[in-house]
Amino acid sequence: MQETSSKRVVEVIFDSTYRCNARCSYCDIPKVVRTLHKGEEEIPVGDIREMLKSKYFASLFRFFISGGAPAIDVLVNLQYFRLHGGPYGGAPEPTYELLERLSVPVLIGFHLYSTEIEEWRSSTKVNPLEVVLGAVLPELDGCIEPIMVSGLASLCKDESIEGEVKEGRSIPERAAKLVDRALGWVNLREKVNSDKKVAILLYDYPPGEANIGTAGYLDSLASLEIFLKKLAENGYRVEMPPGRLSEVLLSEQGTKNRLPE
Repeated sequence: MQETSSKRVVEVIFDSTYRCNARCSYCDIPKVVRTLHKGEEEIPVGDIREMLKSKYFASLFRFFISGGAPAIDVLVNLQYFRLHGGPYGGAPEPTYELLERLSVPVLIGFHLYSTEIEEWRSSTKVNPLEVVLGAVLPELDGCIEPIMVSGLASLCKDESIEGEVKEGRSIPERAAKLVDRALGWVNLREKVNSDKKVAILLYDYPPGEANIGTAGYLDSLASLEIFLKKLAENGYRVEMPPGRLSEVLLSEQGTKNRLPE
């Protein structure tokens, strides 16, 4: 990714290949891949084994942490599932440890593995399982802003497998948007807190004073007041009204722009 003026670092995690190097006797995919690529493998099995000699998650710590301090400013995750867990196996705690030590935004580059790009362009619909694997599970780690960057494109019908051959292709304008968002987060981290702007939305449904900021078993308005005070303590420009915040929000002044009941 392009460098910023202050030489900030944006790290990208991605799979080395989406093509299967297994040799299951009942599967024709390797044969189709060799046919399409004139007998050449994308990455030989031996090379993949060498890359995996070092444990996957240990490699993340090695590349992302330098001298005990974070070596990156933003992380872009282009993989499905969770960072530690899912197909990699293991509990999620190592992920929490890594992300706490990094303390950087982690953005999601979302892939479509079963939906064709043209199908998505015409309907903006995706397979629910794609959403779970590509967006929901990474969000459990704390990843944010899932932006779709690739999908499938049909190549041809293949009679030998009695099916259609498809390949993954990037969507340039979506990839560019992900780059812009990553660099935007870099720029935001460079700003002092007094120059940042934060928008806070309160739940209010059905519309009415009794439902402003409602939440199950939580005093959300009291929590909001604590949150705003914490922002002020950390350099944000916050003007707190006199008295309890909940009383101000529920007053005529605080609800004058609310929709009528």
